[in-house]
Amino acid sequence: MMGAAAVVTTLLLLALVAGLVAPLVASVERRLVALTRQPGGAGRAGLLRLRPESPVRALPAMLRALVEPATSASALRAPLRGLAAVAVALSAWAIIPFGGRYTIDGREWSLVVADLDSGLLWVLALGAIACCASLLGAWRADGEPDPEALRVSARELSYRVALGVAVLGVLVAFGTLRLTGIGLAQQETFRALGFLEHLGWVAPGAAWLESVRLPAWGVFVQPAAFGLLLIALPSSSRRSLPGADAGGDPLVHWLEAGAMAGLMTSMFLGGWSLPWLPDGELALAVAGLTGPRWAGLVAMPVHVLSFLLKLAAVVVLQAVVRSRLEGPGYARRMRLAWAVLLPLALLNVLLSSAGVVALREVG
Repeated sequence: MMGAAAVVTTLLLLALVAGLVAPLVASVERRLVALTRQPGGAGRAGLLRLRPESPVRALPAMLRALVEPATSASALRAPLRGLAAVAVALSAWAIIPFGGRYTIDGREWSLVVADLDSGLLWVLALGAIACCASLLGAWRADGEPDPEALRVSARELSYRVALGVAVLGVLVAFGTLRLTGIGLAQQETFRALGFLEHLGWVAPGAAWLESVRLPAWGVFVQPAAFGLLLIALPSSSRRSLPGADAGGDPLVHWLEAGAMAGLMTSMFLGGWSLPWLPDGELALAVAGLTGPRWAGLVAMPVHVLSFLLKLAAVVVLQAVVRSRLEGPGYARRMRLAWAVLLPLALLNVLLSSAGVVALREVG
């Protein structure tokens, strides 16, 4: 059975996703639609001003479509596909850590529902299931395939292949498949200009090199993978941009976009941690003010807020990228996936592997 801590963590995660992340994604992308498509619409669509349509209203409609009498088995495909997509998105959220480990009044708390040793493989597996759900929805109620839906599924599959190869660069850089392990590894710092010493341009042991340090976030360690995922993740979504009526349930899209932003935050922006302030140092600083018994209770909301602020930044960035990718036609977007993103992802894995081997030989 689940312990009290696991139950509370699960409920907190669901509250954050349904009450904050999904509405944030909807409002940010609606604002972009207003800015890019409606003259003068920017003043009417505030960033945090939500319409009545929300995840709470979208889910009952999906469930109602499922339980209504169906005339044939094919009529159940759409609601089943929607429920499968919601389950996949929520499963992705289950492995995203939005905090570390805390001791509160002698009890251990961990802000991740499922801390899997193979978290990155789980993400790739969920992507494959999402592709299957997309293909399931490509058939109409009369049993005939929808050509436009098949094109959307093919586009989604092509970008998810590039996405999976790009994730390998993160694995090579951090040496672990656990998202919590990746988050902890990003709490370290590295010399931003240390390569000058290896090139012989600076005398070994120069003191000023130690003063220029950056957090070992994935965006600094794996900038190529960050850029590739920033393009591949929004493009792999079955719904391109809210406001475009061509396919995709709003609830599914909001959950997927939020989960994508959460994964990007965990892999490239240090997850829950604060820059230049590891969990241990924060706990010691807080313990000096509140005592060690309740230090975790103070550090926990600080880390959750840090994670949510980073996630909000990624949501905005992904929405901008998604809006920019609206223009190119189907052939150009497929060519972008297979002829540009996939070769660059393979090259990044090769160079990252060579860089890790070279660093081990030097150090």
